[in-house]
Amino acid sequence: MYSYVFGCNDVGLKIESNSHKLVKDLLDLYGDYYSDKGIKPTTTIRYLEKNIPDNYQVIDRENENESYNYLSYDEESDTLTVSFDGEYTSDKLSFMQRIMCNVFIMEFQRNGYAIVHGACVSKDGESFIISGNKGAGKTTTLIRLLEQGYDFISNDKVAVKEENGRVVTCGIPHSMGIIKEDVGNFNINQKFGRIDGPKIYFRVADLGDALDVNVFNKGYLNRMIFPRYEKGREELSISDCSNNLEQLGRENIFKEEAVADQKSYLLKIMKKIDYVDAVCINKVPGSVVKQGEETFDQLGSFIKNSVKGDKKCLH
Repeated sequence: MYSYVFGCNDVGLKIESNSHKLVKDLLDLYGDYYSDKGIKPTTTIRYLEKNIPDNYQVIDRENENESYNYLSYDEESDTLTVSFDGEYTSDKLSFMQRIMCNVFIMEFQRNGYAIVHGACVSKDGESFIISGNKGAGKTTTLIRLLEQGYDFISNDKVAVKEENGRVVTCGIPHSMGIIKEDVGNFNINQKFGRIDGPKIYFRVADLGDALDVNVFNKGYLNRMIFPRYEKGREELSISDCSNNLEQLGRENIFKEEAVADQKSYLLKIMKKIDYVDAVCINKVPGSVVKQGEETFDQLGSFIKNSVKGDKKCLH
């Protein structure tokens, strides 16, 4: 049996499989992103090729062209087993990744983290969550800051928890999808992407090369940024936020919704989660930022001036 422990801060997830290629493919997919050492995992995902069990709880597959996968969970050993007939091939990787990603989210939640909707960048180990509803300019703000030399942590979901008086942010990336027509507006190396429908997708392991940035899995939260895009605006407008939790909105704080709808059966068959609120984000300042296409340099300077540089780096 081949195995690897994927770790981030204080959360670990053990992957086991009788397929060396499957474990290697997952490692290639994430690269060094979840490579924190010394973490004792509590949950295991066991992928078994050439195996259809007599007893299983769920049958699932990623698409109609894929053979079915059989899932069962043992609470005593906290092990989720995913079995399938035949040998593992790379066309099953998408399903295996989605299972791993959603179970990792649940592990963060079991360990006292709240999951918020937002992108996250860092500077000198201090992180900034960029959150807003659709159309607010979250993804554009993320990429523009990366082009200015900020480090990537996450593009969609962030796990947050107060730890020793500071708020830790841990990234939960899947893959970054950018509309094909928009890719040319950014400094992105398209050769690292994969076209799927209207978007180009970039693997977590390739984001550093595709965007020419450093990639880290965590940081200490410095500030919440709530962008508001206004077409034609030339001057950045910044106002203080008195309550980050209210500004973020309940719709952007995920509990059960953190797990993808197609994999919500994991919530039913695996160990129950005692969810925590994201109140810890009120421990840091928040800024509502009205911006336009010409104001991203101003935003970068504002964030840079917010970096204290007096916190021990988590990287």
